[in-house]
Amino acid sequence: MRLQVLIGARIRQLRLLNGQSQAELGALVGIGAPEVSKYENGRRVASLVTLTRFAAGLGAPLHELLDVEEETDSWDPELRSLVDRLHAEGVEEARRALLMVLAMLDERDPTAL
Repeated sequence: MRLQVLIGARIRQLRLLNGQSQAELGALVGIGAPEVSKYENGRRVASLVTLTRFAAGLGAPLHELLDVEEETDSWDPELRSLVDRLHAEGVEEARRALLMVLAMLDERDPTAL
């Protein structure tokens, strides 16, 4: 399953746990309810800045949006190790590493993701 779908499902789950509507969350994030729906359904890929805004709007730390561990059992062991190391390094180090990875991916064909 694509990561954007898993993150979107996590956003929806946290929003519902908070008792928020898509419009309420969107107002906190700075987007409309239709855009929230696109993120929740995995039709739109959230940037790190947008994920940070979602986390703030949900009153949750950023790692809660990225906590899709139960879906990663089938990951390659090297990828799992990398994710674990990023988590252990802390938010700022993980943020820097993710920004570098995103920059490298931006140089690739977006349809290959």
